[in-house]
Amino acid sequence: MSYSFLIALGAALGLLQIYRHTSSKESSRAVDAGLISMAGAMLGARLAFVLMHISYYKNHLPEILQLWQGGLHVFGAIAGGLLTAAILSLFWKKGFLQLTDLVVPLIPPLAIFAILGSWQAGVAYGAAAPEGVWWGVKALDVSGAYLPRFPLQLVTALVLLLYYGFLEIRPPLFWNYGSKTVCYLAGLAAVLTFTSFLRADPAPVYGGLRLDTWLNLAVLAACIPAWIFIHRHRTGL
Repeated sequence: MSYSFLIALGAALGLLQIYRHTSSKESSRAVDAGLISMAGAMLGARLAFVLMHISYYKNHLPEILQLWQGGLHVFGAIAGGLLTAAILSLFWKKGFLQLTDLVVPLIPPLAIFAILGSWQAGVAYGAAAPEGVWWGVKALDVSGAYLPRFPLQLVTALVLLLYYGFLEIRPPLFWNYGSKTVCYLAGLAAVLTFTSFLRADPAPVYGGLRLDTWLNLAVLAACIPAWIFIHRHRTGL
C-alpha cells in the first residue's frame, strides 16, 4: 500500500473516531471541525518537513506538492492542527480546549498509519539487522535500498495501538476540558521519544541528540504544565 493511501485511510478512521467519541447532537459539527483541523495539520506537517529539508526543496520546488512521496512532520502536524483549532474556536465562539478535545481522536489513526507509511517512504527505519536473524524485516532507506532491519516502524505503530487501544477500552475520566488532548499528545510524544533513540535514518543532531528527539521531549515537557494548569483551573477555555 502506498504512503498516500495509508494517510488517507488514517484520516478516514480518524474522522470515524471523532464521530464515535461525540454525542449524536454535536457529531456533525465535530466531524466538520475534524476535517478543517486535519487540513491545517497536513499543511503544517508538510511545511515543517520542507523547512527542515529546505536545502533540497529550494532546488526541487515542484516536489513540495508531491505528498504521495512522503514527507510529513509530526510536530508540524500538531502545530498546524492546534493553530487551526484555535482559529476555528474564535469563529465558532467555542472554547479552544473544548474544540481540541473534540478533534483529538484524529491522532491515533493518523499517527499509526503515518508511521506505517514511513515504512514505504524510507523514513524512521531502524538499524540494519545482523545476517540470518529471524526478526529482520526489509525496509526502504534513504538510498533506495531494501535491507533487513529492526522493524522500528512496526514496533512504533504497535506500541501506539496498544496505548490508544487501552484508552479506548478503559478511558480515564476526562473531567476537565483539555485533559483528553494532553493525554493523547503526551502518549504520542512519549512513544516517539523512546523510539527516536532507535532510528537509523539521518537527521540533524544537536547536543548529541537528534532534532526529532528534542522536539519529542519539548512536546512531552509542555504537556506537564498544561496538565497542571487544566486541573487547577476549571475553565471553559
